[in-house]
Amino acid sequence: MRRPPMTFSEYIAEKIDTSNSEACWPWPGAILENGYGRVGVRQYKRTPLAHRAVYEHLTGSLVPKGMHLDHTCHDPDLCKDVYGCLHRRCVNPSHLKVVTPKQHADRRVGQFCGRNHEFTPENIYWQTSARTGAKVRSCRKCTRQTRQRWRARRGLAQAS
Repeated sequence: MRRPPMTFSEYIAEKIDTSNSEACWPWPGAILENGYGRVGVRQYKRTPLAHRAVYEHLTGSLVPKGMHLDHTCHDPDLCKDVYGCLHRRCVNPSHLKVVTPKQHADRRVGQFCGRNHEFTPENIYWQTSARTGAKVRSCRKCTRQTRQRWRARRGLAQAS
């Protein structure tokens, strides 16, 4: 006979070692390519990122729309590879701080985009997300390369 599905509270209690409130609590479930944990809980319309779901569940407060959760345990000197950063798996609510998208991005300046271009003030530009309406940072080098590939596929001349 199958065991009934666990509640989210039971899952946290059984799978996450919460005995040390100062340590990172790595997410034991699915990990996305970008290094963040993913929750498969039916109570949400979309499956949320693990750190957000655990934060909201354990603190009892929702993250306001348009705001981000920043991992205060993140150490840029230890995590040169953005997607290999183990701090992205941390779900300890005491390591998470609600911040604006700009505050979140400003804290990460000096790190790298997904194609390992360094995020410097000169290489970042801000645009409005069509999906959320939030301000998001973009890599100028990636945008330039994407436009060049697009033009090459269509046989268009390079823009000067």
